[in-house]
Amino acid sequence: MTLYGGKTKNDLSKTAKWRFFDNFGRLEARRRETMERLPQLIEILNEQQCSCVVSTRGGIVIGRRRGVLDLYEFVNSGDMLRGAAVADKVIGKGAAALMVTGGATAVYAQLISEPACRLLTENGIGVRYASMVPHIMNRDRSGFCPLESACMDAASAEDCMPIVEAFVSQILNKQKP
Repeated sequence: MTLYGGKTKNDLSKTAKWRFFDNFGRLEARRRETMERLPQLIEILNEQQCSCVVSTRGGIVIGRRRGVLDLYEFVNSGDMLRGAAVADKVIGKGAAALMVTGGATAVYAQLISEPACRLLTENGIGVRYASMVPHIMNRDRSGFCPLESACMDAASAEDCMPIVEAFVSQILNKQKP
């Protein structure tokens, strides 16, 4: 198993090994705990007909706007997603990048793209979904979702974030009177 910095667990001192495995155990317990919150969030997602539901340390927050606007707001409002469980209707690579950047630990999607699922799992986020597709389609199903297309070649969540920010900025500018 390769760890941070390209080292293997055999390269670590005995103290560092214990610290690594102790921290890993705590992270796994926290992720398991947030995964257990997903059924409640899925129920709310279906009953409320909302776009996303987030279970934070402070309670449950419901997002009702289309696309990634609510997730973007959650990420930019501080540590709202840190350690959170998130249930969302559609998760493309841009939304996944927001969840990774925000520090979510468990995610459910009614529909998720393969690149989004890969980005989430590569970043240690527990993922459950109802349906997976190669790519998210746009609203009229004439092509790929514009944000999914824009993020397609981005290698990491960090690479996606400037793309997501420009996309959200464009949407918000169109909504101004």
